[in-house]
Amino acid sequence: MMALRVLKSLILFLTTIPVARLGKTDPNHFYQDPAKFMFLFPLIGGLIGLIAGLYSLGLYLILPTLFFGLKTLLPIGALHDVLSFHLLTKALVGLMTLSFILVLTGLHHTDGVIDVGNALGMRGSTEDRREIAHAWVVTPWGALAFFLVMIPTFLGLSLLNQLVIVQCLITSEVSAKLAMVTCAWLGKPAREGLGTAFVRAMRKKHSLYMVSLIVAIALCYLLS
Repeated sequence: MMALRVLKSLILFLTTIPVARLGKTDPNHFYQDPAKFMFLFPLIGGLIGLIAGLYSLGLYLILPTLFFGLKTLLPIGALHDVLSFHLLTKALVGLMTLSFILVLTGLHHTDGVIDVGNALGMRGSTEDRREIAHAWVVTPWGALAFFLVMIPTFLGLSLLNQLVIVQCLITSEVSAKLAMVTCAWLGKPAREGLGTAFVRAMRKKHSLYMVSLIVAIALCYLLS
């Protein structure tokens, strides 16, 4: 039962998957369990990557059929040329997959990217930068950080070979979650807040980090 509770708490914390409907959720465990078992984040990353990868693969199967139907229903020469364009399918898959991942992860990381951009563009003391990072605003620097991350991500997803897109997305999400664990293992909190509990739970916990690292490497190695 505890294992299921921990798994449920991790999924609830890292994704928008509605696992809360599967049973009553104790609010006390919503932050406690993810912090205590942060070293299992790569497992949830694998789940996120698998779901996103299957979604993307499904798009590669559905979109060409949809385009063929449109060309049949709308016999327009120019439209035929556009819908036959292979890069259009890949671009739509990239855009829709990126949007799906953002929704699946609740835009949490996107919000963090904007916060970092806000802080980097702020002239002033460290405290001023921290304040702007926690403010509900989007500065031009925050918007720039957003596009600097999202545009290459979109291009990367669009250019991926559909035969390996599932493996690539799983590896990407596993690596992203391992990076979070690494930051907590090596870092220290800049101020008291939500992240403090995670850093305290993982900081210098070498054995837990080794478990996380082994899980991540095993998942990526098996997929390759």
